[in-house]
Amino acid sequence: MLSLTRSEDVIARTRAFAASGPVLCNGVAALQGEVVFLEGEGVGTTPPRFCGSDEATTCCIVYLRVPDGSRAACAHLDCEEAVAPFLEACEATGFWAAASGSGSGGGPPIEVHLVGSTSGWPSSAHLVAVVLKGLHAVPVGLRLVTACVLSENEVKGVAADAPRRPPLHAGAALDVVTGELRPARFVSFGPDEVARRSRCFVQGGEGCRVAYKGGAWAPVPLPGGTSQGSDALKWGMRRSALAMLAAMDDKKLLKVTSTSPEAEADGYVERMRDILRFIEQRMEAI
Repeated sequence: MLSLTRSEDVIARTRAFAASGPVLCNGVAALQGEVVFLEGEGVGTTPPRFCGSDEATTCCIVYLRVPDGSRAACAHLDCEEAVAPFLEACEATGFWAAASGSGSGGGPPIEVHLVGSTSGWPSSAHLVAVVLKGLHAVPVGLRLVTACVLSENEVKGVAADAPRRPPLHAGAALDVVTGELRPARFVSFGPDEVARRSRCFVQGGEGCRVAYKGGAWAPVPLPGGTSQGSDALKWGMRRSALAMLAAMDDKKLLKVTSTSPEAEADGYVERMRDILRFIEQRMEAI
């Protein structure tokens, strides 16, 4: 399936994207394990106009856009187990149905962009392959536009035998109106950012959560919360483990909690400590 990313047209568009400078964006942003949907009347004429994600060093960000600009989606997939829930969310929210005229003799196919991850992490290549296989099976026409992943997303000048090469771009923003994709860093990830980030430490949650749909952010289900289904969730660590992480110095905390410590952006450790404090405040005794 990875051969789909090697067509001449895709390579040309990918390299044009990769060569452009990053912009600061303030649109609808998906965090790790989330998918966001922009849809309906008014998309592009009233905020938000942009959707995207950031911080994908070993993850894969998937962008979908109906060519007329009426609908778009962005998912930040951190593991292969998140791919099927993402595709199921597209079905459940009516994204595929609304785009059913795309391809297969209908209108233009849905545009697909992939960003994030780089060579050196075997799990990243596997994740990208699973994403492409899943998209290949969806019931509407798709057209791969950009595939800034793996070898196309490497910082130039790093030794070819380096075990872990940093990504050139870890995030991007999609203009829903024009379809332009630009490398981007997000000024804000939306409300409840710390709570949403803490979901990585929750057991029993969705593999890929719908964080934004219909012009509104969804509540964050967490242990001890009031959101529907929160009683079924449990923190995936004990208090002793939480205390151990909190006591680590910055260098060790980065190494223990990140899959790509060499490539994390500034502020990662501070965000992780915010998450640990948030969990400590809400954690139920186990």
